[in-house]
Amino acid sequence: MMYLVPPPPGVSAFFYYSMLLACLGLTATWCGTGVNAPILCDLVSGSSATVMAWEGAFEGSFASFFANSLVASLGRHFGYDFAEAYKGNSKRAALGMALGYTCIVPWLVCFIAFSFLHRTYPAHLDFCRRDR
Repeated sequence: MMYLVPPPPGVSAFFYYSMLLACLGLTATWCGTGVNAPILCDLVSGSSATVMAWEGAFEGSFASFFANSLVASLGRHFGYDFAEAYKGNSKRAALGMALGYTCIVPWLVCFIAFSFLHRTYPAHLDFCRRDR
């Protein structure tokens, strides 16, 4: 939302963006410690630290490697001209759409995956506990 919609007229942009950032910080930052870590520690016997390290490395490297190129290609697709950006003639809305899509689409994929996890996690946890 932060990248897709400009602040409403008459509202301070600082207040608008600070409230959006506060909402993002309160809702999006707990996933790693509140979801991924407990699930991986429950399902992995033995070296759960190794699995957590691999998960963190995979997530961070995937985001670092693909995010920049994806934003650039989506920005071009939506009409953003990187050559004109230095002259001030670029379309900021196109870059905002690219940033918005690179945030919303992965979050939707994660939402769907974690929704299925609610159905499969108890059975998988029982299987792992019986296997130990």
